[in-house]
Amino acid sequence: MGLHHHQGRRRREAVKQWLFPECFSCILGAQANDGCWGRNLTSGILNTAASLLAIKRHLSQPLNIPHDVSNLQSRIDKATTSLRSQLAAWDVQATTHVGFEMIVPALLRFLQQEDDTFVFDFDRKSDLETLNAFKLSHF
Repeated sequence: MGLHHHQGRRRREAVKQWLFPECFSCILGAQANDGCWGRNLTSGILNTAASLLAIKRHLSQPLNIPHDVSNLQSRIDKATTSLRSQLAAWDVQATTHVGFEMIVPALLRFLQQEDDTFVFDFDRKSDLETLNAFKLSHF
């Protein structure tokens, strides 16, 4: 969900707004009560991390969100707890999801850049970092 600048009709000032706000509505609607998005562990990690990042960015720049943003922090808290739990249960070596070794580390980096309290340490993190370094060595 990128940001877009457009010229106002009456004024010639750039107006910053989120593209596709209806997609953000879908993200909010798909969050489970426990804070996650998805029940399959690897997909759940990918979906939860990406959705958490989107919500955090929307909270920091509400712009044209057609929602009450007052509950976004509680959604972020639930998602953070869920992501930590999912990562703790994840067997990185047994994962066959295509590209996870590139996508998950990138999402975790983006989350930490967004908020320095988003530090996600888990038992198999070194396995993930090893796979990531191996894959990056081919580029």
